[in-house]
Amino acid sequence: MGGQKWSFPPVGIHKLTTYAIVKEDEVGMGAILRGDKGDVLMAVSDVRKGRCSTELGEAMAMRKGIRTTMEAGFRAFILETDCIAITDAVRRRMDDTSLGNVINDICLMLDQCDVKYLSPLPMLGDMGIGLSMF
Repeated sequence: MGGQKWSFPPVGIHKLTTYAIVKEDEVGMGAILRGDKGDVLMAVSDVRKGRCSTELGEAMAMRKGIRTTMEAGFRAFILETDCIAITDAVRRRMDDTSLGNVINDICLMLDQCDVKYLSPLPMLGDMGIGLSMF
């Protein structure tokens, strides 16, 4: 993968990056929360069997990442993903799409957080993260 590299968040701010890999009959999801020096504060990954769209996989990864971050006690962060469609749906609170329930879950969780901003990435590039199960 080319594209831009992961960038450090501003001093005192955490960054949650979520991602998904969709294959023919399974989806791998992951999220990583890093501090302002790049230190890993929380990471989670999961594999689900079954078919889904790339957008649904990315939305499920975002939901899992936010939920796990909140369960770990973090509520203030920058949220970053490489899926512009999901970024737009969350920003617009578009629960009338085929991803409505997942987007609604994400929005409800974000209402309980202090998200500095939602940042789309053109590509994740060299972030030092990956899904080891693939």
